[in-house]
Amino acid sequence: MDHANIRSAIENTTRALTEHPEKARAKSAPLTARWVDGLRFEVTGGGGERVFTDMPAMMGGEGSAPNPGWLMRAALAACTATVIAMRASRRGIALATLEVVAESDTDQRRLLGIDDAAPSMTALRLTVRLGAAGVSDQAPRELAAWGDAHSPVACALRMPPGISTQGAIVRQSGRRAPRSTHPDRPARALPPRVPTAPAAATRAANPIAQNRKFDCIASSLNGGREPPQIAAICPAKSWPNPG
Repeated sequence: MDHANIRSAIENTTRALTEHPEKARAKSAPLTARWVDGLRFEVTGGGGERVFTDMPAMMGGEGSAPNPGWLMRAALAACTATVIAMRASRRGIALATLEVVAESDTDQRRLLGIDDAAPSMTALRLTVRLGAAGVSDQAPRELAAWGDAHSPVACALRMPPGISTQGAIVRQSGRRAPRSTHPDRPARALPPRVPTAPAAATRAANPIAQNRKFDCIASSLNGGREPPQIAAICPAKSWPNPG
């Protein structure tokens, strides 16, 4: 889709939601993570979407697919890049280069039950490489700042919603092994199921203090148990301006 069509679609949607703001709020379609075997899961959506996850060998997996944390970083990078591209199309800026690199600092102790007070992720860093023809150096910086501030995934990490978890016991007498959906991986037999009581847990969103510093663009979150710090960095020297 070219820039004109992207801009037209965005402007039509913006106009409609401005006139009817209640339609901007919606419940997303559910997706389901199903156990395949070992630590491998298949995640499917109602529209035919499908991805697989696995854990590395050091965690008991086989490394046959990205781990869930990798997918979270991928979502953050892709979402920020998408919002930047949307903004560029709306402003009539033709992008020549756009890359968003996501990195994180993690602590595995909580995952392994060594320290339940340890945060699983302590920092997230984004590096934006952006270039456009026929514009000043300030334009790419403004696009990066817009993308960082309006990315739904980044906003969800900075201002986390409450998470509620409900448990349900599945009892069945003739249990069958799951059918593997991977052509090269036969399914393994299910291990014995240990019944557990239904559980429900909620986590309220914590107030977040934001500190934005525009060297190019940088935002940080600090606090004991608040979400991980997210920093978007795009040094001035990284802006190509192809002619």
